[in-house]
Amino acid sequence: MKKLRYGIISASSIVSRFISAVKETNHSEVLAIASLSNKADSIAQQFGISKVYHSYMDLYNDPEIDIVYIANINELHIDEIRNGLNHGKHVLCEKPMVLHPDEVTEVFNLAKEKNLFLMEAQKAPFLPVSQHIKKIIDEQQLGKLLKVSINNGYGGRHPEGHWMHQAHQGGVWIPSANYALEYLHVLLDDSPIEANALLSTYSKEKTIDEAIVSLRYPNDILAQVSITTRVLTGDLTHFYFEDGWVEVYQNWKARYFTVHPHEGDVQRYDYPVEHELVYEVEHVHDMISQNKITSDVITPEVTYDCVSLVYEIYLLSQED
Repeated sequence: MKKLRYGIISASSIVSRFISAVKETNHSEVLAIASLSNKADSIAQQFGISKVYHSYMDLYNDPEIDIVYIANINELHIDEIRNGLNHGKHVLCEKPMVLHPDEVTEVFNLAKEKNLFLMEAQKAPFLPVSQHIKKIIDEQQLGKLLKVSINNGYGGRHPEGHWMHQAHQGGVWIPSANYALEYLHVLLDDSPIEANALLSTYSKEKTIDEAIVSLRYPNDILAQVSITTRVLTGDLTHFYFEDGWVEVYQNWKARYFTVHPHEGDVQRYDYPVEHELVYEVEHVHDMISQNKITSDVITPEVTYDCVSLVYEIYLLSQED
């Protein structure tokens, strides 16, 4: 298979990290970047990208582009997914892929109609740390998993005008919930069968600044997810088993984790990597090289179940 040639939609902050990850591979390359501002010019110069467009449509019309990586503002993802697929491009779209469950069904049906690959970008499940923890869970190396706790905080990290503070984009909840929910879905091989949420909102727009969600999974595994812009937290995830517990720092980009057995010494496992998105990029190439139109890991079901639950909880914040 020839090199997979990417076109980048938007020059948002994550784009430089994605390009760096692609450059670590020998099977993919970034051929073009498009931005509605002048930011694309400096990124292209920094990374040696040969084509710069100031119109997304010009990039979609480039016959040399095989796949587009969409990284523009969340509420506009749906339009660019449609544009990419309708112009014959495979699509990798940043999380959250879309904001409404009906849109998930629409875009995956369109991808199937066009026989093109479509996946929501989600790096955490592909990390070696995540794969190792999944093995501990599946093989019951510390006994049965009983409880999971995820506690992520973004206090002071985003200025007031940032989209994470906008009510119609879900505040902290919609942009960040999938880090936890899809991570859990992949590690536990299922979606929750019950969910209860407490939300904190500020401003007349009812922007969600904190969400604490309790989840019940099959096999009576309980999980609690806390996401907040009110304070900084330790960004720690804990998996509690019958015979010990596992601690992960910043599970969405983890390079190490520790195992704490009830009996025996604490063990640390290190998986250093410069650009953690590289594992996701490797997976996309593997799927497309096998002529698959959906991921075996971040499946349409994973995305649909996550968007559905995220939207259901978001609606709670809009009630009078």
